[in-house]
Amino acid sequence: MSSQLGIFQKRACELKAKTLKRFSLQQFKNKFTAEIRFLTVGAGVFVFDAGVFYLLLSLTPLTLMSARVLAFAAAIVLSWYVNRHWTFKGRKHRAKAKQFSMSLVVASIAAIMNLSVFYVVNHLLKEQLVNQPILASLGFALGVLAGLIVNWLGANYWTFSNKHAI
Repeated sequence: MSSQLGIFQKRACELKAKTLKRFSLQQFKNKFTAEIRFLTVGAGVFVFDAGVFYLLLSLTPLTLMSARVLAFAAAIVLSWYVNRHWTFKGRKHRAKAKQFSMSLVVASIAAIMNLSVFYVVNHLLKEQLVNQPILASLGFALGVLAGLIVNWLGANYWTFSNKHAI
């Protein structure tokens, strides 16, 4: 009986190893193309957003929150455009105006999350921010992460969903 169990365990290990070898990077890419593209767009938009934010802070008399809101608004437009034409290009699309409106709703919810986290972190670190402005980046990054989660859920399951495309 134990020899049969040993043979069964050996065969199970061989099958597991064979299955793992077959699951290639290409299969991973094919299975998660939208997710990979969404994260790529998100990373690019993050760099754009951060660049605009820091340029506005250094070149204008805008307050911290005003600079953040303007940079975020520009990032929303860029994100919608690239996601429509690249990330979710294989999906059916609604009319541009309707889809952009839906994207604005999702982005607004994500903005509330993003800016709330940004505000809370910066409010909590107010005393430390006086001599170390780099700490503003912590609130920025945590806000972006919170917004990313909301954006993915809204974009994938509502704005660019095939289920509701007209």
